[in-house]
Amino acid sequence: MRSIAVLWMRFGPYHLARLRGAAERAARDGAVVHGIEVAGMDHYGWRRTDGAADFARHCLFPDRHYDELSAGAIARAVGLELDKLQPDGVGINGWSVPEARAALAWCRKNGRRAVAFSESLPGKPRPPVWKEWVKSWIVRRFDAALVGGAPHREYVVKLGMPAERVFQGYDVVDNDYFRAAAQAVRTSTPTRKGGMPKARNPSPGTETVVSRATVDQGERGMPAPSPVHLPHAGDGPLYFYANTRLIARKNIDGLLRAYASYRREFADPWDLVVTGSGEEEPRLRALCSELALDEHVRWPGFVQYEELPRYYGPAGAFVHPARSEPWGLVVNEACASGLPVLVSRTVGAGFELVEEGLNGFLFDPFDVGAICAALVRMSEMTPGERADMGGQSWEIVSRWGPSRFGEALWAAMTA
Repeated sequence: MRSIAVLWMRFGPYHLARLRGAAERAARDGAVVHGIEVAGMDHYGWRRTDGAADFARHCLFPDRHYDELSAGAIARAVGLELDKLQPDGVGINGWSVPEARAALAWCRKNGRRAVAFSESLPGKPRPPVWKEWVKSWIVRRFDAALVGGAPHREYVVKLGMPAERVFQGYDVVDNDYFRAAAQAVRTSTPTRKGGMPKARNPSPGTETVVSRATVDQGERGMPAPSPVHLPHAGDGPLYFYANTRLIARKNIDGLLRAYASYRREFADPWDLVVTGSGEEEPRLRALCSELALDEHVRWPGFVQYEELPRYYGPAGAFVHPARSEPWGLVVNEACASGLPVLVSRTVGAGFELVEEGLNGFLFDPFDVGAICAALVRMSEMTPGERADMGGQSWEIVSRWGPSRFGEALWAAMTA
């Protein structure tokens, strides 16, 4: 195995962390890693990051948005790039998008190893039999699979992949970055009651916070930190933090209804901070007003990667209420930031990263009362108990870092 190509729609910070882990592992055997991204833009608002010191980076359409590209154009570009690079194996994100189908076809035509990256879980309600048959036929054309956790492994085996060729460790983030940066925010930014960072030189209605994180983001291929404006933060109470896309399946409406009940039930309620953007934002803000929560819920909008520790660091706990979520990398981020976590039972990450009562609690996302009970239960804990939970979060997620992705990918390529 002399070279590996890894293909994604577009590189965000999480992909770069995985590619570094893959490159470090491959280098031990004298191999190189080529990271291929289809487009320079997609539906995520990440700023482009150009650092790629550990691997060779290739962008097929650097000035185009992914949604503007035809399936045929993507397939042709992928085939031409693989013809040029001639990798011994290709890590392929899924099997339904045009770049995945083109890469799999190239591997089969050229006798190269194809490894599927999968977070898929059985659909609910159960999909038609013919759809599962087609999916099974495609999966069996791969040589191996790199999946999220145990339920993802079970599903891909059910689809026909031999169990000995399925490896776990796909869903990872740069744990060390989040741990160091969140801790730096906690230790360098004054707060009251553990609340949002206190302003240095605030303008009316906002405060500016600049992290003193010791992590060298330049070496990690990420933008340097920039000031963050936290609306109406300062001397407020502790807060629950949710970081998510504002789309229906993420269940922020359910969280808002549960949070309204929580404020009625708990004597000293925390605030709620929700970062992210999406098509549901107008409706969610209207619901927030309808529930009379505007003074207690903050909506900072989409937050760039390098700014996230300013929100994770001072939070009291993290909550992820999604009704459907194959994995949920925000749970990794929260655990790496040392937070106790409240996670829906339908979130894939919960199977691996949440141990009930040890580092957080699981709940039924379809039961507003259950979400409310989880919020109350977390609020009733002492600061020391929550700190212990946060420490356990780190211990659990530390086993799910970029190096694990690198080892698992190498094992899948060489099995």
